[in-house]
Amino acid sequence: MKLFSLLIAIILLKSCTDANNQIVSDNGKEEPVENSIETPKGNFKTGVYHAYQLSSAGYGFQYKFEIKDGGEYIMFDKKGTYEYKPSTNVIKFLTGGLKEFNGVFTRVDHVNESRKLMIVLDFNGGVPDTLNLGKKPGGYYQYAYIQE
Repeated sequence: MKLFSLLIAIILLKSCTDANNQIVSDNGKEEPVENSIETPKGNFKTGVYHAYQLSSAGYGFQYKFEIKDGGEYIMFDKKGTYEYKPSTNVIKFLTGGLKEFNGVFTRVDHVNESRKLMIVLDFNGGVPDTLNLGKKPGGYYQYAYIQE
């Protein structure tokens, strides 16, 4: 009987997991979610962000930038362009001071106790793995927090 109950529990857990690995895209079709990225929809927000990076002295301020509507941002009084994908909350910086950086808009609990909106930035051009931030040294990414 215990084995049967365990088997039922595993089947239910698997079916719940399969259902949660689908998102409905803007065109109404279901698409798989990339498991390595936390992708809550609706986190994109324009405004001023302050970026920090882990060093031997702790998290240190690096720079600030302002994300504007229409695919433009400003950093050090110079304009750049970005592309944002709502289905994954990924922002790709195409030109300007953050050229070739990628980021994910998120409110990750384990690195962001305030739950303020932030962008996890990969300065090497990858897409940050926000589900495993606590398992990697913080120096791999920069963390840009919105100023409210």
